[in-house]
Amino acid sequence: MLPDGYTLPPQSPYTYSDSVVIRKWAGGSLGVKVGYVREHPEKNQVVLEQIRIIKGTVEQKLFYIRDAKDWNDICTAIDGLWPELTSTKSGDQIKEAVRHAIEDQKLLGLISKFPNLLTTLPEDVDILSMPEEHKEALRQLLNVSGEMAGAAIDRLAQETPTDIAQFVEILKSFRLATVNSLVTSIATKIAFIDKFEGVVNDESSYERTGQDSVHNLLKANIWILDQNFVILHEDTTINQILSSSGRQTVNGTAGNTRPDFLCLTEQNGDIGNRRIIIIEIKRPGIKIGLAHVQQALGYKVILQARSGVPIERYEVYLIGSEIDATLQQHPLTRADITAWTYTDFISRARKFYKEYLDIVKENPFSV
Repeated sequence: MLPDGYTLPPQSPYTYSDSVVIRKWAGGSLGVKVGYVREHPEKNQVVLEQIRIIKGTVEQKLFYIRDAKDWNDICTAIDGLWPELTSTKSGDQIKEAVRHAIEDQKLLGLISKFPNLLTTLPEDVDILSMPEEHKEALRQLLNVSGEMAGAAIDRLAQETPTDIAQFVEILKSFRLATVNSLVTSIATKIAFIDKFEGVVNDESSYERTGQDSVHNLLKANIWILDQNFVILHEDTTINQILSSSGRQTVNGTAGNTRPDFLCLTEQNGDIGNRRIIIIEIKRPGIKIGLAHVQQALGYKVILQARSGVPIERYEVYLIGSEIDATLQQHPLTRADITAWTYTDFISRARKFYKEYLDIVKENPFSV
């Protein structure tokens, strides 16, 4: 019981957990505990606690680590110091090790804050005057370089270069590896285009049967038609397509017909799939005529009427070796139906990827 007139001081709104002792010696200890607001335990911090016993008096020192970023920064700084400190023999060497650690921290901080420093375009690039194919190639290059910048930051954070020169060498080697990988990827696509051209120019090639049939080659490489196409269904009946999305099926033979591919592009979770692409291909040697248009139009009418989701456009692509003269004279673009020959899109794809490859080879460090 307290004497009359005395009261206990108000309880502190801040409190601590028990300490996890890391190291203990005769004159004290080093530990970690959690400090937090009593009424709001979500407001917490990790606290380093040093206890020293000097002439019977206990001294406590606390160091607060605000969040995971603080701790990661501490670890990065220490990791940068240890390799040089292990061989230190003088005060000057210690000063040099600390200077390097400070420079590394500044450099990594700058790159993390402004990753676009690694992807800056030359000032003399006239983007507006570029052909559309070059603009698309440039967009792809920037996408790749942005990914590379993030990967470079991750690597630097792990390896912590000891000076600017080492950073430059790491960045060069990383970029070269990325460019080589990109060149290989583009060259592989060009090789496939050549192979596919050989298949469609051979009238004995199968439309669907076998791994090297036109259908199966396109299935694995739909990018040759459009790099934004994503296959939803292939060689699937209309009724199976409708059933998969919970829609009412149709009676009669129409429900058993099979479009080669049903693709989407520009998917948006809020407003649905903006464009649905119906692709119907014909065996090499077949000329696209009005009967094929009627077949594809039937797919479009059914799917458009029963989709149940907001679709901006339904587009149909008919592909064959030739196009009937009537269709060439009276294109059906108003009905969103496009007739292509295999030569049409093969030539377009080859032109795009060869120009893309030339840009990468001529300007590897602009990536």
